[in-house]
Amino acid sequence: MIEWLRTSGIRIVGIAIFGFVLDRILRFFLAKIGRSKKGKELEEIEKRMKTVIGTLQTIGDIMIIVVCGAMIARELGVDIGPLLASLGVIGLAVGFGAQALIRDVLNGFFIVFEDQFRVGDVINIGDKGGIVEKLGLRTTVIRSADGSVITIPNSEIKVVSNLTKKWARAVIKIGIAYKEDLNRVLEILNGIAEDIMHHPEVGDFILEKPDILGVDAIAESSIDILIWIKTKPLKQWVVARTFRKIVKETFDREEIEIPFPYKTLEFSERSEEFLKGLFSKISKSK
Repeated sequence: MIEWLRTSGIRIVGIAIFGFVLDRILRFFLAKIGRSKKGKELEEIEKRMKTVIGTLQTIGDIMIIVVCGAMIARELGVDIGPLLASLGVIGLAVGFGAQALIRDVLNGFFIVFEDQFRVGDVINIGDKGGIVEKLGLRTTVIRSADGSVITIPNSEIKVVSNLTKKWARAVIKIGIAYKEDLNRVLEILNGIAEDIMHHPEVGDFILEKPDILGVDAIAESSIDILIWIKTKPLKQWVVARTFRKIVKETFDREEIEIPFPYKTLEFSERSEEFLKGLFSKISKSK
């Protein structure tokens, strides 16, 4: 026993230490790669690196555990050959029972490989949507606008809407009253589009001059004008809020009415007689 501790025991401890140190080295270099991009590369590259580094870390950990486990098993006197053959049979059996897991992993690999979305992107998957907090080989974790954490198996991701890939767009509708001069309103909106490009808070987020596309709908109580603003990823919402605020302030100053729903009621002669009689009874009761 003492002889075994002096030989195999020491080697097992050495293998464990080697695996631990190798894992620390892997994490160190992956973290260094991620930090080296910050401040030097585009934000898109940073998000891509964060996603890829997380995947590489998972794969590296699995490989270290498998290799070190096999080396320790050999030191314990376990014949690895039959063990590997048995694991192959077990793996085949488990494979039939774990098809969903395999689909999760395969789909997760293709999501990362095809760069469909990254950590930090805002996506919609079916009726779920939010910012991607974690992209693993088996699951994707997103946080919705109300703060809920949603975990989605990768095999269930069929169609993805990425709202923040490379660039984004703020889609804004502005309603005006029917009585307003449409050409005057369009001229004012074009002036706002020029000014917001130099806005101290959001000007740097806007990639192109906003497009005043014109009348989008003749609605029940308003004429709706559509505006598109191309922005940096994740900045479309703050740009849209700022644009609407400026529009409201400008319309108030220029006395342009932002309409609200209203209806015109018409009464027949019999209805008028009924209402007069009703109001007369109410006044007498007072």
